[in-house]
Amino acid sequence: MIRFRYNRGTCPPCRAGFFVFIALLSGLISCDSAKQQGGVAGRILPNITGGAGEVLVVMDNFNWENSSGELMKDILMEEYPGLPQSEPLFDVIHITAASFDNVYQYHRSIVLV
Repeated sequence: MIRFRYNRGTCPPCRAGFFVFIALLSGLISCDSAKQQGGVAGRILPNITGGAGEVLVVMDNFNWENSSGELMKDILMEEYPGLPQSEPLFDVIHITAASFDNVYQYHRSIVLV
């Protein structure tokens, strides 16, 4: 009969169990990062608003009505290629910098000019 003797600190199964324990412990600690950053528990990223094809353009009215605004509209509202009917790439929503408050800051796609 052959017996294997391991020292308590060098036992391979003990070492593997220790590393699994450390990995699980670090995973549980890292899941609590939302509370530490001032967020709500269970939610890491804030909820977004706006549709998938919407672009929010923050630009003053003077530039929006002049050539820079027209160029922005031409680029963002270009026709979507490959469709049988004419559709723009994005639905463009224009607001001014004064009305860009907390509600709009969580919009999905924002262009600040």
